[in-house]
Amino acid sequence: MAVRTNPNLIDDLERFGARDVAKCYQCGNCTAACTHSDNSHMLPRKPIRYLQVGLEKPLRSALEPWLCYYCGECSEQCPRGAEPGETMMGIRRWLTAQYDFTGISKLLYRSWEAELAAILALALLTGVGFFSFGFLRGGGNLSVYDGPGAFLPAHDIHIFDWTMGAILGVLLAINCLRMWFFTMRSEQALPVSLSLYVRHLFTVPLHFFTQKSFRDCNHKRPWITHFVLMLSYLTMLILIMLFLKDMLLVTGPVTRNMADAVKATYEAVPTPKLVVAVGACGCSGGIFAGSHAVVGAVDALIPVDGYIPGCPPTPSMLVTGILEVLRAARAK
Repeated sequence: MAVRTNPNLIDDLERFGARDVAKCYQCGNCTAACTHSDNSHMLPRKPIRYLQVGLEKPLRSALEPWLCYYCGECSEQCPRGAEPGETMMGIRRWLTAQYDFTGISKLLYRSWEAELAAILALALLTGVGFFSFGFLRGGGNLSVYDGPGAFLPAHDIHIFDWTMGAILGVLLAINCLRMWFFTMRSEQALPVSLSLYVRHLFTVPLHFFTQKSFRDCNHKRPWITHFVLMLSYLTMLILIMLFLKDMLLVTGPVTRNMADAVKATYEAVPTPKLVVAVGACGCSGGIFAGSHAVVGAVDALIPVDGYIPGCPPTPSMLVTGILEVLRAARAK
C-alpha cells in the first residue's frame, strides 16, 4: 500500500513550536524516561518519528500527543537537546489547528501578528453582534445601565450571553467530533463499541478535574499544584452557581464613572443580598486611594458585609472569606 508523505511537515510544525525535532536521532531515551509510555503508546518517540518522516495522516490520528503532561522528564534525558517535550507541545498545537474547521486556532498559534489580527476580528464581530442584538430588540440609551430605557437591559444581556455561549458550544462540539473522527475512525484505530464509551463516560470528568495520570510522572509538584488549583476553581464554581447568586464581589476601587453602575447593580440585586470587597483595592482603595478619579473603597458607596484582603487574594482565601460571610449571614 502506497504511503503519502509531506516533506514540508517539519517546516509547518516549526511554526507551531516544534523547533528542535531535527536534532532527534531516535535514541529512545525520552521514551524510556516517560512513565506513560508502553508497548501500545510509545511516546514521545512515535509521534516524533511520524513528524520526521512526514507522515501527516498517521500523526493527525495519533493519540500519543494527548497522553503527554509536559512534565519535562523526556527533555532532561535527551542527550542532543532536542527538547521532545516542546515538540510534543508543538504537535498538540498543530493537532488542535487540524481539528478546528474554522482555522482560527491556526491563526492564533502561528504568529503573534496573526493572533492579534484574529483577536481584533473576533472582538469586532462580538461588538457588531452586541449592537445588532440591541437594535433588533428596540434599542435605547447607551448611558442607561438598566430598566426600560436601557439599550440592553440586564435580561436581554443574559439572552445575548446565552446566545454567545451556544455558538461557542456548537463550535466546540463540532471540533470535538472532528477530533474523534480523525483519531477513532482512522485506519490504525481499533473499533470501539458504544457500550464501552458509556461504561467509561465517568472517566471524562474524573481526569478533567484530577488529572490523575499526571500523578504518575516522577515530578509530583506540578500535579499537586494543578490539583489544588482545580479543586479551588471547582469550589468557586459551585459556590457561585448554587450559593452566590445574590452576592456581589467587588474586586477593585470604585471609580467615579462606575459609581452609578455599582449603585444600580446593588439596587438590582434582590434581598437578602451580600456584598464582599475583594483584594486590597476593593477593601481600601489600595494604591488608588486618594486619586481624583476614584470615589474610594467599596464601603464608601454601598454597605459591605465582608472583606477579603490580599493583592491578589489566593483562591483558598477567596473560598474561606466567602464561606465566612455566608456563615455570618446565616447566623443573623
